[in-house]
Amino acid sequence: MVGGPPAKCTKDQLSAATKQAGGKLMDFKCADGWAAVDASKPEYEYTLVFEAEGQFWIPQDRKKVCPKPSQVPATIYQQACNSN
Repeated sequence: MVGGPPAKCTKDQLSAATKQAGGKLMDFKCADGWAAVDASKPEYEYTLVFEAEGQFWIPQDRKKVCPKPSQVPATIYQQACNSN
């Protein structure tokens, strides 16, 4: 198991996670170990949802984490689940 500091809601960490998921970070919001990320590719914009696990931001399948009752915190639910 790899050790290190826990994942933090920072532009650098979420930009790296978004890049690893194939996109470019445009904007983000975090709450309670979850992040909603507005991302882009040259041809379109889209939304990613990440959950902090240890020191990493892990991409989550919106089809699985958004249906209510949702694990996604209410404070970021709109951006995470009810956007493009």
